[in-house]
Amino acid sequence: MKNLPLILSLSSLGIFGLLLSNKKKAKKKYKKGDFDLPVHVEKTYKKRSISKIDTIVIHHTAGSEKDTPKAIAKYHIDVNDWAGIGYHYLIEPSGRFFQTNELETISYHTKSYNTRGVGISLIGNYSLKKPYDKQLIALRHLINLLEKITEKKLKVRGHRELTGTTECPGLLFDLDDFRKKI
Repeated sequence: MKNLPLILSLSSLGIFGLLLSNKKKAKKKYKKGDFDLPVHVEKTYKKRSISKIDTIVIHHTAGSEKDTPKAIAKYHIDVNDWAGIGYHYLIEPSGRFFQTNELETISYHTKSYNTRGVGISLIGNYSLKKPYDKQLIALRHLINLLEKITEKKLKVRGHRELTGTTECPGLLFDLDDFRKKI
C-alpha cells in the first residue's frame, strides 16, 4: 500500500508514462510484408521490370523439411540482415508452393544474378537426400508458369552452377536430369 502513492505520483508526473513509452519504442525488426511474411522494418528490396528476368535459380534451404516460409524469412532478416526472404518461391516436400516475393522484386538469392533471376527454393536439405518427386513436379509446373508470364524461355540453373561456392540446391539434386524433364 505504501508504494501505491509513489506509483500514482510518478504517473502524475509523467515519469511512469515515459518509462512505458520507452519500452514501446524498442526497435522493431519486422513488419508484415506482402504474402503475409515478415520483412525488415527499415530495409527494402529494389524493383525491376519482369522483362529483365532471364534465369531461374534453383536453391534448397539446407535446413529442416518442416521449416516454414515465415521461419525462413526471419532467418534471412536476422542472420543475413536482408530486407526480407531471399527467394521468390518456396516449395514444400508435399509439392505445395508459396510465392514469397513479387517477380519484380530484386531479392538476394544469388550474387550477380539477383537483378535477372527468380529464386526458387526447395524446403529441405538435398545434400542429405534426393528431392521429393512432388517437389520436382511442382518446380517443373512453376517454371512453365514463369515462362508463360515472362513470355520467353528461361535458363534454369542451380545455385552451385552460378557461384561455385555452395552445394545448393544440394549434391543429390541432379540438375542435368531435371532440365531434361522440363
